[in-house]
Amino acid sequence: VSLQLAGVSAISGAFWEVGRLAAGEKGATREEFERDAELTREFEEFANKRIVIGKGNCHRSDVTSAFRRFNPKYRVADSDQFPLADIEIERILRKWNREKGSGGEMSSAGFFSGISINEAADAFAPR
Repeated sequence: VSLQLAGVSAISGAFWEVGRLAAGEKGATREEFERDAELTREFEEFANKRIVIGKGNCHRSDVTSAFRRFNPKYRVADSDQFPLADIEIERILRKWNREKGSGGEMSSAGFFSGISINEAADAFAPR
């Protein structure tokens, strides 16, 4: 009887753990936490220099492109050394905009109102 109970408990525990993983309830590892903190810090630096709050609007792709130009290590999305998908930049942008930007959400078309990209601060912009 105890062997059967142990087997059922092990199967139930495995099922529970797989469910947590699939639902995203598993906590971030230290490496993931440190990477998120570094990305947030780098985005804040970018935002302080390149995003204008309270004026205009911009599309998420404009911000993604400007962020990639600002941080050379993220120029290529599928880099072996520093991979960074556009959706991750968008996630950071949404969080930053709620906390420090215009406070609004992204529209269904991908636009943020109340923030814009400072094109004059772009080193690669044509003059």
